[in-house]
Amino acid sequence: VWCWPWVAFCCSCHGDIWRASMIRNYGDLLCFFSVFTWSIYNVTNKYTLSRHDPLPVSALQMAMGFFFFLGLGAVRIPQEVVALDTREWLIAVAIGLVPSGLAYHWWNAGLKRLPALDTNMFLFPEAIFASLAGHWVLGEVFTPPMVLYAAVIFSGVYIAVGKRMAG
Repeated sequence: VWCWPWVAFCCSCHGDIWRASMIRNYGDLLCFFSVFTWSIYNVTNKYTLSRHDPLPVSALQMAMGFFFFLGLGAVRIPQEVVALDTREWLIAVAIGLVPSGLAYHWWNAGLKRLPALDTNMFLFPEAIFASLAGHWVLGEVFTPPMVLYAAVIFSGVYIAVGKRMAG
């Protein structure tokens, strides 16, 4: 009985557990486990933000992350830097400033003002906006089931957060 959720997860990741692709499932598992690390981040961060302002907390977190990943990637960084063209440099800077910097700061500012549960509700619409951006920017397919998924997500967030704010 305890294994059925894992079987369901594996089937939903690939559609057929007997022909599972290790590369695809590995990426799915990494994303799945990031849910747990993100949850730990939010719960522990809520405590920190109750005592400190969001901007310095965000800056410190980004700096620690930078040095951690700099150490992990130090061997390959010179090769990658040489291989980047102007467009890729602009993308790297834009990703570093907007999604990473502003998103983490705004997330921390929201987390300071809202309960952790309410803040985490806003992660669900992120998948919808990422899917739409992937459709418009990368030409990925946005299917009718994804529209249904979006409607369910928005409805769920509205019901969960709206009732709590009204009550």
